[in-house]
Amino acid sequence: MMTVGTVALGIILCGLGAITAVGVWMGRRYGFRPWALSLDDSAEGLAGRAFTFAATLLVAALAAGALSADAAGALGVVPILAGPALARAGVGLIVLGIALVIAAQCSMRQSWRIGIPRGETPVLVRTGPFVFSRNPIFLGMLATAGGVVLVLPTAVTLAAFAVAVLAAGVQVRMEEEFLTARLGEDYLQYRASVRRWL
Repeated sequence: MMTVGTVALGIILCGLGAITAVGVWMGRRYGFRPWALSLDDSAEGLAGRAFTFAATLLVAALAAGALSADAAGALGVVPILAGPALARAGVGLIVLGIALVIAAQCSMRQSWRIGIPRGETPVLVRTGPFVFSRNPIFLGMLATAGGVVLVLPTAVTLAAFAVAVLAAGVQVRMEEEFLTARLGEDYLQYRASVRRWL
């Protein structure tokens, strides 16, 4: 019998596959290299590694919890967040988060990158999810991470979520500085009219 954790894990794995496929297709379609994230010891590199670590830990914890109730217990269950209704809400949040990431990717088209494309002049995207959020991809990723916490509410998943939130916050601020420097008044007007998150 499938558990909520197993369903959530399946959705996340399918979502990661879809996000990767869309990214590869867009890179080929528009002729760009989607990976621009620095992995050095700069602030961007550290934020990227921290976010990747947190995401990997969330998926690994979810897989362990889906496969074994004992593993979930070993991760330090947080009783106040545990319950079937919250777990089902977590699955919904995961679906919503993945859909938001893919919608934002598609809206960005040739502007989509993982990281800051420092050698390029970006195009300001104001369509799709960018109408209501300046950072819908990060918002979608954090919604997905929050969904994992609701499906598997443990000390480990809460800690990984906190790291993801901090790393995303650092990355977003660096991207805002980059866009302000490159796009000037256009970006400042957009920034004044659309919230950072929601």
